[in-house]
Amino acid sequence: MRFLAVLLVLFASAAARADELERGQHRDLVADRTEHDFGDAAQDAERQTTITITNRGEKKVTGIFATGECGCNELTLGATELEPGASTELKVIFRTLWHAGYLVKKIRVRTADPNAGELHITQRIAIVDGLVLTPHSVTFRDVKRGDTPTETFSLRWYEGHGQPFQVTGVTVPGHAFTHTIRAYEDPADPSVKGWEVALAFGEPAVEGTLSAEVLVTTDHPDHPQLTLPLYANVSGPVWMQARTVQFGSRPAGEERATTIRFRPTDPEAQPFGEVKATARLGKVQLEVGPDPVHFDKGGYWFLKVTLPADTPPGPVEGEVVTLDVGIEGEAPIELPVKAHVRKESGDGAATGGS
Repeated sequence: MRFLAVLLVLFASAAARADELERGQHRDLVADRTEHDFGDAAQDAERQTTITITNRGEKKVTGIFATGECGCNELTLGATELEPGASTELKVIFRTLWHAGYLVKKIRVRTADPNAGELHITQRIAIVDGLVLTPHSVTFRDVKRGDTPTETFSLRWYEGHGQPFQVTGVTVPGHAFTHTIRAYEDPADPSVKGWEVALAFGEPAVEGTLSAEVLVTTDHPDHPQLTLPLYANVSGPVWMQARTVQFGSRPAGEERATTIRFRPTDPEAQPFGEVKATARLGKVQLEVGPDPVHFDKGGYWFLKVTLPADTPPGPVEGEVVTLDVGIEGEAPIELPVKAHVRKESGDGAATGGS
């Protein structure tokens, strides 16, 4: 009976420890607090705090590292090893960037021992001060040629934190777009007020990639003008992942390859015929075919473009890849090649060739 009682105690202790580790606690490490509230903040702001981490165990802890849930965190540990009873500081920087509203983000502190669990620290912040813009860009996804789609963004204030304002103008310089403005309200949070802007193509979309800027003016004293990037990928019968072959800058003597995926936008009405690709000047090598992973699920094809290792230094000029998917009445798609090959100087420094 005594042996059975000991087993039951050991089992209960192990279960309690497993439950503790599941709840975001480490076997040896403890923090001076497991929650931190940064309070109220504006967009594009930074908040900092320091958290003390202590080794409460009986053995040295090694390989200590911390990670955040998003790029909003910058984390710096004062030490990666702790003797029993020793402490170190975790410096936490939280950048609000273009986040909006009430956020809860977790920090995870782990060690070299994967069985020791992990220490969780919860961060809270309310991004409600001033003028709150969301999203911070206008992206039209998968636009079909000839359509006039609409996307929205909002400019908000939170009662008790920001102040009322008016949107006085919306323009996309150099492009024909129309817009409407209506009051924005959040049914889940009556304290959120503001304006929703619906931005639409003013003319039928032309095939290709569009990159522009949206200029918004307001009577807010701190934000008289805001600039939002605008992106659109307009496709005809062929959806293209990209319409330029980008290699960037690379050293001489190094082969470089890139892959662009594409598919029919309406495979039943306009299926592909014979698919082929050619290089105008023969400066790149091409491979085209059904995507081995995504063809059955989404009808995707791939175009692999390779810049050979013997490409001479300097910019790759005049090269264009032509993709013909065999749809009657549709012109082949031309994709310019952008690349620059660096040559190495005698001291090993990279220089531009000509």
